[in-house]
Amino acid sequence: MKHGVIKEGNKYIAYVNGEKVYSARMKEHADKQFARACKASKGAPIQETPAAPRFSINKRFSFLEQAVSMVAHGIQNSVIICGSGGLGKSYTVMNTLTKLGMQDNVKVVKGFSTAKGLYRLLFENNDSILVLDDCDSVWKDHNSLNLLKSALDSYETRVISWNSERMDDDLPSSFIYTGKIIFITNLSETQLDQAVRTRCLFIDVSMTREEIIERMTLIASSEEFLPLVSKEAKTKAIEFIKKNIQVIRNISLRTLVNVSKIAEIASDDWEEMATYVVVNS
Repeated sequence: MKHGVIKEGNKYIAYVNGEKVYSARMKEHADKQFARACKASKGAPIQETPAAPRFSINKRFSFLEQAVSMVAHGIQNSVIICGSGGLGKSYTVMNTLTKLGMQDNVKVVKGFSTAKGLYRLLFENNDSILVLDDCDSVWKDHNSLNLLKSALDSYETRVISWNSERMDDDLPSSFIYTGKIIFITNLSETQLDQAVRTRCLFIDVSMTREEIIERMTLIASSEEFLPLVSKEAKTKAIEFIKKNIQVIRNISLRTLVNVSKIAEIASDDWEEMATYVVVNS
């Protein structure tokens, strides 16, 4: 942050807490205006807000599990989970809900939904946990966003309304919503409606390629992952992906699955086959 009198070109510029307050060809004039501005603002430079710490990818996935648990237990009405596709967001959400014994109270919706379809979903799945998995059409429709803002409000009573001359006979014009919503999306934070975003917990598990390897290494060490494939084959798969990380175009958990299975056959040319499969996928 600029603070003081700084020569820029053939002029002296007075900055106070990053704000340009005066410009002059003579330094003493700039000094005088700088002193006056400092006195008016009490002269103390404003401290810049430190950048938020970047947690490891495995730590962020642990935050994801905790956020889903908060929704499942009714502590939080909603959570948004964003990040690249194919790297375990949906699996982690559903696995967490299953471990909590909530699988029978979950409705998963994928694909496209109109605003009217969303209204019906919310009504018919009231008291349930609605998982909107890559259902990105709701983020692009004004009416859908208004429904979500009502559904996720912080008021004790959340009322959702659909005022239209053409209402289906089996749908009320309004109802009290008591359900919870988990959004899973590949969209970035900047592509999300901020009014809805601020009503939700927000977990970003976007990854660099190095973080993808870190995440895959942890997943491969789990006994739940590919139980019929040997630990040795999974270790070979991780090393192969590390070595070829720059040439694998569409890296995802499916990459790890496919390479692990190929490594399991333990033939002399398994790496050639793996290269052919993952580079061309």
